[in-house]
Amino acid sequence: MQIALPRLKRNRQGPEPLADRVHRQVLDAILSGHLAAGATVNELALARALGVSRTPMHAAVVVLIKDGIVHQDGRRRPVVARFGATDVRELYEMRALLETEATARAAGRIDRALVAQLRGEHKALRALADPVEQHARWADLDARFHAAIAEAADNRRLAKDILRYRTIHRALNRALKEAPVIPQAISEHLAVLAALERRDAVGAREAMRAHLQEWSAYYARRIAEFGRPE
Repeated sequence: MQIALPRLKRNRQGPEPLADRVHRQVLDAILSGHLAAGATVNELALARALGVSRTPMHAAVVVLIKDGIVHQDGRRRPVVARFGATDVRELYEMRALLETEATARAAGRIDRALVAQLRGEHKALRALADPVEQHARWADLDARFHAAIAEAADNRRLAKDILRYRTIHRALNRALKEAPVIPQAISEHLAVLAALERRDAVGAREAMRAHLQEWSAYYARRIAEFGRPE
């Protein structure tokens, strides 16, 4: 079956490994609906669209299969799996299990200078008058915030698992988050940072739990608006 390929960005220069960049771009295309559920994942055609070799594309598809974003039955060609509201809720349940514990652990370990730096970055972003620019900068700040907490938990396996689910979340951030809701997310991050500054493990855990519950509901609703309710 012939599929319509998405108009994906060319690879950018930087330290990110090529296979990771390819994975990120294909994941974005799937979650934004450019590659629809049921579409055949033609590795060669996608590799040509991105201007890369088949090797990093195959590595990216293997990860997408592992995460349930792409499905492959036996020797058949892989296809894009349906990713709906139920998948969003399950994703956030896993994030809550991992990240609330990481946040509680980080409360006694995170460097206060780092907390102050993150607080300053969030306040600077909130002060931007242009919502388009605010939206453009949000995904990177969100990633730094959650990565800093995961690393401060001082458990490499925990941080690795958090990163796995965060990768899917970041694609949702880019594809589905609307600019008007970013100030709310900033306020929730600041509440987590305040608890971390106090070394309040219980408060930090609950602030992170509330944050994740809020965005689980938000993204489940947003993805349903794209006609993928379950």
